[in-house]
Amino acid sequence: MWEPQGVDIATDQSLASAVPFPDEFRTFEDGDVLLHRSEAHVVVLGERAHRPLAVHHPTQDVATRGIRQRMEDQVAHRVAFSIIYNHLVVDNHAEPALSSATGETPDMFDVLSAERVLAIQPHYDDNDIAAGGTLCRLARRGAHVVYLTVTDDLLGVIDAGIDDATATAQLRAEQHRAGAIIGVAEHRWLNWPDAGGLDHVVLRDQITEVIRDTRPDLVITCDPWLRNEAHQDHVRTGFAALEAVLLSELPRHPAAGAPHAPTAVGIVYSNDPNAVIDTSGVQIERHAALDCYRAQFDATGLTALHDAIDRHERTQAPPDATHGEALRVMNPGALHCAVRPAVLGDRVTVFGSDQ
Repeated sequence: MWEPQGVDIATDQSLASAVPFPDEFRTFEDGDVLLHRSEAHVVVLGERAHRPLAVHHPTQDVATRGIRQRMEDQVAHRVAFSIIYNHLVVDNHAEPALSSATGETPDMFDVLSAERVLAIQPHYDDNDIAAGGTLCRLARRGAHVVYLTVTDDLLGVIDAGIDDATATAQLRAEQHRAGAIIGVAEHRWLNWPDAGGLDHVVLRDQITEVIRDTRPDLVITCDPWLRNEAHQDHVRTGFAALEAVLLSELPRHPAAGAPHAPTAVGIVYSNDPNAVIDTSGVQIERHAALDCYRAQFDATGLTALHDAIDRHERTQAPPDATHGEALRVMNPGALHCAVRPAVLGDRVTVFGSDQ
């Protein structure tokens, strides 16, 4: 049984009765815990970095001013970061989420304020692996959460002895069980062949139609720019979903439904996050949902998945939290021609200044 550190799973009777926890999943021991509530956490990005340059976990007895100075000395860049409500927002000066209309950086969209959410995933478990805690928190706060799964996921089924119909039934049943734990209101499927090739325009227009029908203010999907991502289902789903966000508001687009403009996108599986959601309070649900995915994970694989996610989310937990999920939150206007003006003197060469 997988159990978050410091949480007595037996006290949550509703969840314990809804989800059977197999005995083969071990409880984490003290040596597996990377962070504790007594530690603060600061993620620092350099001004020209496209990825975190340093992660530091200073104990509370170190002054914040000293932490900031040492971190600046360590990365040799100007560092800017701010902590708001239940997010840790990292201000990366190299890639702000610009508004295409004004060229200004808008206020960060509060992910947990979303009332209607469309989470678009290439495979049946990607939403819960990448953002299960965030989506659970949204559902708890009353958001209407819809999962759109792009592929049929048959290639990843580990039992080669069952036919496609049986495998599909198992996949759907597992997804419904996991969704009930997270709080998903509705599942939709596009049924493209798993790893069989996705036609960008056709997929984009299908997603556009779903956006118009579900009318989300927040669209969550995977990062098509993720470095080293070799799985084209992820790359093409991300690109199709993000372009669909842009096109869904255009009245001349032929997709069915009235035009609709989502307020924000949340990009998961990203090397360039700018927000972390505190998911400390939903770790039982977050990991119980993962336990439902047996068609593509054996006991060893699920244990490794729990372990990896727990370590990752402890490492990026916001201050005074045990766990956090990172994503890149963007204004949809930043998805097209959102060029940052050049800053003179910042590695910019000027020509023709004598005129």
